Amino acid sequence: MNFIDTAINFRYQKSERTIAAALIYLIKEGKISREELFLSTKGGFVHEDADFGITADVVLDKLVNSGQIEASDIYDSNCIHPKFLDLQLNASLSNLGVESIDCYSLNLPEIHLYRQDTPAFYKSLLVN
Repeated sequence: MNFIDTAINFRYQKSERTIAAALIYLIKEGKISREELFLSTKGGFVHEDADFGITADVVLDKLVNSGQIEASDIYDSNCIHPKFLDLQLNASLSNLGVESIDCYSLNLPEIHLYRQDTPAFYKSLLVN
């Protein structure tokens, strides 16, 4: 198997970090190369950080207070604003210890359709 699928919010970021530790070991031992793997992760759910005790509320407060996103961009612990997704993608790259991801998906973006129509949903994915 060479397909690894994870998400930043799985196990409060510990999933990606555990995968990184395994990859570092396997690559160092010459058992695999990065090119042999297909890495997939996803973003959208507000991530907590078990290693540093950072809750979702802290993450959201920081982003909203800094003006990066609006409180209205968050719905049911999910945010699909491009600035938030960029933050999550960069965190995932760091967590996984890689320079690139082969597939990046939105984690349950359809929950935003419960509060807005389809055109507004697609518009919310655009960088303003």
